[in-house]
Amino acid sequence: MLAFLVFLLFFIFQYQLVHSMPCSNSNIALVSSPEVREVAVKVHSLLSGTFSEENVHLNISNSQVREYANVHGFLSNGCHLLVLLLEAINRGNIEPLFVRIRKNHPDLPFVAMGMSAESTALHKLLLLKSTDFVLQPFDELRVVPRVRRFLSVVTERMSKSLEGAFASLVGKSENFLSAVDQVHIASRSDATILLLGETGTGKELAARAIHYGGPRSGRPFVPVHCGAVPDHLFENELFGHVKGAFTDASTPTKGLIEEAEGGTLFLDEVDTLTPAAQIKLLRFLQDGHYRPLGSSKDHVADVRVITASNSDLKALVESEKFRKDLFYRISSLAIELPPLRERPTDIPVLAMHFLRMFEQELGSIPRELSASAIQSLLIHYWPGNVRELRGMIHKAILMNQSGSLTARDFQFQGEKERQLSVFKEAKSDAVRRFEQEYVINLLRLHGGNLTLAADRAGTDRRVLQRLLQKHSLDRSEFASTA
Repeated sequence: MLAFLVFLLFFIFQYQLVHSMPCSNSNIALVSSPEVREVAVKVHSLLSGTFSEENVHLNISNSQVREYANVHGFLSNGCHLLVLLLEAINRGNIEPLFVRIRKNHPDLPFVAMGMSAESTALHKLLLLKSTDFVLQPFDELRVVPRVRRFLSVVTERMSKSLEGAFASLVGKSENFLSAVDQVHIASRSDATILLLGETGTGKELAARAIHYGGPRSGRPFVPVHCGAVPDHLFENELFGHVKGAFTDASTPTKGLIEEAEGGTLFLDEVDTLTPAAQIKLLRFLQDGHYRPLGSSKDHVADVRVITASNSDLKALVESEKFRKDLFYRISSLAIELPPLRERPTDIPVLAMHFLRMFEQELGSIPRELSASAIQSLLIHYWPGNVRELRGMIHKAILMNQSGSLTARDFQFQGEKERQLSVFKEAKSDAVRRFEQEYVINLLRLHGGNLTLAADRAGTDRRVLQRLLQKHSLDRSEFASTA
């Protein structure tokens, strides 16, 4: 009777494990040797049916699974759990594979499934961290609980990783949280991302969150400030060179793409690239192939690319200063980060965040923000956005040795003067945008003919010429658009 109760409790426990809610956003890689192809298909059907929200990859290898190269492709492509299906788990031909997987991927859980096994091989397997085995028959009660146990560990680990990756994106305003939601979505895909926003809005922080919150988090994140790379060095910086590629190339040098292998290449201020550099970048983005300077062979990169710009790229495309095909290539998913002035409720939140951060870094006494300090921060226009606020809080902490920061610690214009200044700046910006858009549409309509355009606008030809100079427009660019 007791034995029956124990069996019943065990069965209920296993049934709950099998039919509990699946973990989401995990990748299971099922790799099989060719001898057990039919069994692998059945196991795949079992896993894909049970874990419907998981992305279950099935590969029937044409060579022996014990070859690490046949498994490596899955491990470098966002795999969270590896399931190896083998004809036999024996020490002689499979233990080296287990050891190499654990050496190169110390935190990756994997389950070995075998039609048969040697006890010594199983003992060795269990000595490795985060491993388990299953022997036939491969039914639901044997396979699913083991897979689910590892996936729960993976889910918890991913959750902690996401929390850390997104901790730097501070704010509670609706428009900011909407942007953060898009960053979350981007982190789960491998698409090329375009981050837009004014200087200081946190584009690089968002790029880092996408990288460290996604499957490439264990690989390099390589930021590149495109505006700081001279045009004649761009190809060398990006692709590297081989020995003898040019006079001073005494040794081969890796490019930034190779440095970012398996990870993320972040191209900031992509709008500053020259036309020649844009072409070179486009060619790489099309298929991931590149050729180091002086090399006769193409290389293939496994790199996720994130770009960023503080300019209106659509306007640059319209004025033919940025390639249209490159714009479409980098903007599979475009995310715009709002300026600080459009998220005023976040100003006190960010100020306190930076206050506590610098207190900890500097080991200084705890301070508070007075009502007058908060009022002063709320009035300011913040042209430098979050970066400017961060610098202002840092300066105030260094200069103020008391326990409270007041309006005197922030040297801004007075409220009325600031409001007047904001109105003037907003009006000036609106006029500039209207003039530029009006002139572009006018010239496009008349094929760049200034005389016809001036007649249509009811103004003098010289007025249009001055507007062209003011907005850096070339009428010849519109000559064929009429």
